[in-house]
Amino acid sequence: MFIHMTALVMAQHLLALILIAIAPIVDHYDIKKLKAGTDPKRKWHYYRKTIVALWVLAAVACVAVGFRPLFTINARAEGVSWLSANSWARFVVAGVIGALLVLVLLPAVQAIWNEKVRAKYTKATKFARFFLPVTVEERRWFAPLSISAGVCEEVLFRGFLLRYFHAFPFHLELMLALVVSSIVFGVAHLYQGIRGVIETAVMGFLFGMIFLLTGSLLVPIVVHAVIDLRLLLLLQPGPLQAEA
Repeated sequence: MFIHMTALVMAQHLLALILIAIAPIVDHYDIKKLKAGTDPKRKWHYYRKTIVALWVLAAVACVAVGFRPLFTINARAEGVSWLSANSWARFVVAGVIGALLVLVLLPAVQAIWNEKVRAKYTKATKFARFFLPVTVEERRWFAPLSISAGVCEEVLFRGFLLRYFHAFPFHLELMLALVVSSIVFGVAHLYQGIRGVIETAVMGFLFGMIFLLTGSLLVPIVVHAVIDLRLLLLLQPGPLQAEA
């Protein structure tokens, strides 16, 4: 039993090291190759590799910690009493989160029938064209990549890393642990540039707050996946192929 518990603890430390330090370094070199590559299949090869890596790491987190600690949380019991059911702060936070989600998702809805919205977003994301799906084949792989990111990144960064900083071994206050895990989440997207790191860290904090408000990781998983999938509406293959 002791050996088993020690192995699980070591697995948690190793997983945290991968998320905090090793994964950003590996991703840096992978993105560098992706930018310099000429193989037309390079993007969806990268998508497939990322999908496998995400699910393997998420599986390790589930084995090392367990499903219940990863997928559920009681904010009040963890010291965030201002998020209790009848607190006015809870309603304010929920309202702000709802408004931000509308702002993020509304352009994707508009893009369904408005070509100008797609053209505007295509131009705004030109810096990330090396990563975004262009061809029909890339779009087919980007959909499972988005779903995998929604599930696995929430398991890893909100379920596991938030708990790692808060409960074991650092014992940070829950909100501070959320801030730190959100920063790590932003750094994991360094390929998007400094602005992308900041925006991703903010989104990570937003997903974390949804987790604390609802008590279930399933809610931020769905929100995260939908936000990633919206790119398939905002970036139609026609305009992207024309620019490519």
